[in-house]
Amino acid sequence: MNNIAIGSKAGSKSSGNNNVVMGNNAGTQHFGENSVVIGNNANNFSGKTAVDGTKMGGDTQARARHVVAIGDGAMTWGEYSIAIGRGAKTESIKYDVEDRGSLYRTAESAIALGMNSTANGYRSIAQGVDAKAERDHSIAIGSNAQVLVKPSATRLAGEGNVAIGRNALIGNNVGRGSTAIGYNAKVLGVGSIQMAVGAESVSTGSLTSAVGMRAQAHGDTTSVFGNHAQVAGGFDNAAIGVSAFTGSSFNQAAIGVGTIAKNRGTVAIGSGSMSFGKNSTVIGATGGVYRARVGQALEGKITKITDQNFSIVGGDGNTAIGNANLIGDTSHDNLVLGNQVKIGADSASVTRSSTELKASNKKVEYYDCTAIYEGKKSVNRAIAIGQGVKVAADDAIAQGTSASAMGDSAIAIGTGAQSKEVAENGIAFGTRALTNAADAIAVGTLSKSSGESAVTIGKKLIL
Repeated sequence: MNNIAIGSKAGSKSSGNNNVVMGNNAGTQHFGENSVVIGNNANNFSGKTAVDGTKMGGDTQARARHVVAIGDGAMTWGEYSIAIGRGAKTESIKYDVEDRGSLYRTAESAIALGMNSTANGYRSIAQGVDAKAERDHSIAIGSNAQVLVKPSATRLAGEGNVAIGRNALIGNNVGRGSTAIGYNAKVLGVGSIQMAVGAESVSTGSLTSAVGMRAQAHGDTTSVFGNHAQVAGGFDNAAIGVSAFTGSSFNQAAIGVGTIAKNRGTVAIGSGSMSFGKNSTVIGATGGVYRARVGQALEGKITKITDQNFSIVGGDGNTAIGNANLIGDTSHDNLVLGNQVKIGADSASVTRSSTELKASNKKVEYYDCTAIYEGKKSVNRAIAIGQGVKVAADDAIAQGTSASAMGDSAIAIGTGAQSKEVAENGIAFGTRALTNAADAIAVGTLSKSSGESAVTIGKKLIL
């Protein structure tokens, strides 16, 4: 038989050829050949039964052929498998098949390296103390890194998953082709082809990517890139930048430090830009200490930020391009091109709150962002272009630094041009031109028209 056995009861009640067994009780009831077993109780199959997955095809023995088991208590059930380390195992795993009952998949060609490491899947690799690779073609590298499978699954779970890093985890309900890399990185939920890369990053959907420290990608077909960045759910969403955030709707994009896009079809581009209305777009940038402040807020270090230095846009169909602009949540289809413009609200603040998501028997804390508006008034289809421009009524147009159009369908064009609230359909055109009555028109620098339907044309003319 060409076997070598060294140690008390080493190789007892065993069969097979060309085996090397060293250690007390090593290789007991070992059925196989061309194997190396070293360590006390290594490959000690005494008392093992079919529930250990050691039998296939009725009573046919299938234990430890062409294997290497090194370390006290190291065990190899799968053919061509390797277990190195105290308590390391390449161990078969039970699963359920409809109409066939319980079956066992042997860990053929599996590798377990490290104390108490376990490789269960076909051609799986577990490396590190307490590492587990329970699925076919799975890889778990790092202390307590785990690729898990649900024991009560009706079929073998998806293959080709990778967990690298201390406590990195692929949850037991996750499908195929997912990757978790980094300390405490987690892929959870029931989806497939997910990625979580970075310390404490989390992915819970399908076709999701979370890259960055504490980055979180929830929902389906979502992408997150940046430390503390998050997609709260939904589908077809992207958050790119430190603390960038999108809500749980769809077709949302937040690009830049501290950006927020929270409603369907929303876009926020530039640090500190925040869009809360459906199909609304905010583009701008907030720098220096203010940018740092919004990052701190969304990371939980502070809980509230205001419109004083950040663009906050509510309402549907609004577009704001510039810095520190505000549109209230009851105002719709407005256009702002400029800085420090307010439409439909006197002020606004954004608060951050935490909540929990349960996936794969794990609880994940993530956050939500809510905008609160003060002094609201509904203003729709208005256009504001310039620094500090004011529009306060439907269909109003104001263009120029500090220009204001306060009445319905009023127009004010020019630096400091004004069409007052009572000047419905009024037109003020020119530097500091003024209309103060319905249907009035004032054209020219410092011209003024205060009578209903009055027309003033010329510099400093008053009517």
